[in-house]
Amino acid sequence: MAPYSRGQVLCEEYMKRTIISFFCALTMAAAVSPARAALDELRSAVPGFADVKAPAPKAPVRVSYYYLNRDQENKLYDYYSESRIQADGKAIEARLKTAGYVIAGATLRKVNGTPGNYDYNYEYLIEYTAPEGSATEDIRYYYLNRDQENKVYDYYGESRIKTDGKAVEAKLAAAGYITVFSTLKKMNGTPGNYDYNYEYVITYMAPAGSLPGKMQYYYLNRDQENKLYDYYGESRIKTDGKTLEAKLKAAGNVIVTSTLKKVNGTPGNYDYNYEYVIEYTVPLNGSLAEILTFELWKGRDGQPYWGWQGKSQAESDGKALEKNFQAAGYVILEAKLVKAYNADQWGYSIRYVRPTR
Repeated sequence: MAPYSRGQVLCEEYMKRTIISFFCALTMAAAVSPARAALDELRSAVPGFADVKAPAPKAPVRVSYYYLNRDQENKLYDYYSESRIQADGKAIEARLKTAGYVIAGATLRKVNGTPGNYDYNYEYLIEYTAPEGSATEDIRYYYLNRDQENKVYDYYGESRIKTDGKAVEAKLAAAGYITVFSTLKKMNGTPGNYDYNYEYVITYMAPAGSLPGKMQYYYLNRDQENKLYDYYGESRIKTDGKTLEAKLKAAGNVIVTSTLKKVNGTPGNYDYNYEYVIEYTVPLNGSLAEILTFELWKGRDGQPYWGWQGKSQAESDGKALEKNFQAAGYVILEAKLVKAYNADQWGYSIRYVRPTR
């Protein structure tokens, strides 16, 4: 083989250095970001690459299933019920379509418990999905089994629980949800013809592509003097509770239910306090506004509010602060004069929330 010429040697040396430099550059780029290094190399090598935009990846389609096998009285659809379950199934399909979902398929099938020509029940299976670009929201359940006095709906309460259940459905609708189905159940504690309570179960969901909120609870158990609502305070706590509901509504929330509870400290007929529990939610696509508490314990001079004169000053400063919060767009839920534990020191507590929209 002929010896290399000087030109060939220089060329080979140049190629080696170029390759080494290239691999060093790649190694350094890879240490920082392999993907970015590759993209930068393509941008420099391919004319017009910067103008090319790869399509965004699509979210996988999730098929959901709804199984209808009990009617609104919580009874199975037996072999006499073919027409009823078909009608109820079509009604659910229509509600899902109204909420923006796509019905992929619906099947009526016989579910056999034990062998026999007429020993079967019907089940209606609905397959649905959200339209392209939207997420399929999960089914939610609301269980109503106690009334506004916190008493169970016993066997005399059928008409009341139906009325109250429809009211909850209306409030969920006001928040933007759809009721898919609702069922009235008998809950048996012990065997007996009239030994049962009622429960109203609401199946509901958010429309496709919406942002659902979650249920929130507000517990009212102390008045504006920061005293517990004792057994003489039933009418007062009901009034204050309704006022609080109005304020939550003013902030854009939807009141779902409210319940007056007796909270027993120790056993005794009149040894209890009242608590008013408000269940509420934000409308769909509304921002969840956190309830905040601000407590004022010192005056402008930096000194605590002591004694009788401090009590008066704390109340005056607190009310002025309330107005500042309101001017800033907040809704005042509760505002009260509070006393420090085991001391003659006073303060002013403000619970407030920003409107949901």
